[in-house]
Amino acid sequence: MEMNKLSLRRFLVAWVLGPVILLAAFEIYLVAYQVLVSGPPVYHVFFPNTVTVFENDPVDYPGVGGQKQFRTNQDGFRGDDAGPGQTQILFVGGSTTLCAQLDNEETWPAQLCRALSETCKEGYNANIAAKGGLYSAHYPLLVEKALAGTRSFGALVIMPGSNDLEVWVGNRSMVTYSPEVLEATAFNEIPMMATHPLRTHRLDPRALVLYRSLRATKTRLGARMRGVKSALGTTSTPSQQRHWRSQADKVEPDEQLRASLQEYVTSYSDNLTECVRLAREAGVEVVLVTNPMLYADSLNAEQRGRWRNGAIGVSYYTPQPDTRYLSEPALYNALSRFNDATRAVGSANGVTVIDLATMLYGETSLYWDQWHLNAEGARRVGKITSELLINSGFCRSK
Repeated sequence: MEMNKLSLRRFLVAWVLGPVILLAAFEIYLVAYQVLVSGPPVYHVFFPNTVTVFENDPVDYPGVGGQKQFRTNQDGFRGDDAGPGQTQILFVGGSTTLCAQLDNEETWPAQLCRALSETCKEGYNANIAAKGGLYSAHYPLLVEKALAGTRSFGALVIMPGSNDLEVWVGNRSMVTYSPEVLEATAFNEIPMMATHPLRTHRLDPRALVLYRSLRATKTRLGARMRGVKSALGTTSTPSQQRHWRSQADKVEPDEQLRASLQEYVTSYSDNLTECVRLAREAGVEVVLVTNPMLYADSLNAEQRGRWRNGAIGVSYYTPQPDTRYLSEPALYNALSRFNDATRAVGSANGVTVIDLATMLYGETSLYWDQWHLNAEGARRVGKITSELLINSGFCRSK
């Protein structure tokens, strides 16, 4: 009996540690393969040539329910491979640009490119280089790496703002543009490799199959562990987390937080200006887009319940029951400062600015939370941006 218990214990340890050891070994293999075989690194935002099928919980993600696909092209951007003669547009931003809860075809960048293709002589293809958690300090390096890659871009569209606001509210460290600093710190939230998120490179088909199988094992293991924690009552359900957010005290920024805002806005402006410089050096047209949010002169209880962010002094990924949040007006006023900076950078550099923040003010039905667009919101943004670009002479009409 004692021997059986020991064997069972060893089996359980191997079952838990086995996937971890395999993932670590695969990471080592990737680094060795990169250095010894593949030559100079090839920059990818996401793992290339992948298709992920998922389904959103309609309770947690109102307005974006149903089965969706997240596809990446051969260059590691969200989107499809370009067709013959298509002009490539690079979209940079955070999760509002990525539209992670929507199908590839539903994202506003994809809808913008389809509308341009229908009206313009040229065809257009969307390449989304965006991720939740990225903020303006990451953008210059992202733009520099992407423009130095194999794909040639005709335009760069940037929608910045909300993540810089969250960095300010959370009192997290601000990183100004520096290739050396950003190489070490940026993109830690891009889901490519477990320990080398910036360094996904050319892989042979066998490595790709192995990677996918290991990621699937890791996902299944994580789901089982969450199930165990939930059964033991040691983890919080989404409804509990929503309760924390909805019941938390809403406060105004204190003097210290208010005084620090200008420093963050200045860094934000400098980073956008650097993106414009990099794009122009590469002969790429730039379009800036102000960041909209779910806000109106009067918000009802249901609309306020969709607000998740604004946690003071902590990451919005890890709120606690006693976390305090900035009030909705305080967040809106702070985001307006970043949007004002976007407009100023555009004006100073002769860059087209699409002022979505103004156009969508009060349109509370277009979001599934306070930042992220639902399917109808993405349709509206795709329509607005494409019409404005066409009317500005961005392309030649058919």
